Amino acid sequence: MGIFRNIKEKIKDFFYITKEKIKSAIVKVKNALTQFFQKAIDMMKKVIEKIAIKVRGVVLGASHFFRKVGNKYQEGTKNYSLEEELGEWNETTVTKEIELENVPPKYRTLDDEFEVDDTRELDEALAC
Repeated sequence: MGIFRNIKEKIKDFFYITKEKIKSAIVKVKNALTQFFQKAIDMMKKVIEKIAIKVRGVVLGASHFFRKVGNKYQEGTKNYSLEEELGEWNETTVTKEIELENVPPKYRTLDDEFEVDDTRELDEALAC
């Protein structure tokens, strides 16, 4: 009986350790994404303030995107304003390069030459 109890305890410990490591990994990924999205929000705020001055109007909408071009990563915003006199919508795009260590893990696995509009994810991250 002692041998079976010892094996049972080792199995229980194995699954407990595995569960804790998985939980820890999920928390690390979540923290990395939260940090990435916070930086994205900060960038969007700065961009909107500067663009509002240049377009001499109100920025009515913005979206956030992430892309890989070759071996470089970029994040950017697309800002939308309305030129009231002409009744035309204007789109102003601003991008900046990001270091690999600041790229969320889920984006590192994507193929070359991609662009992901993650505005909805950004919005959901802020709502939490």
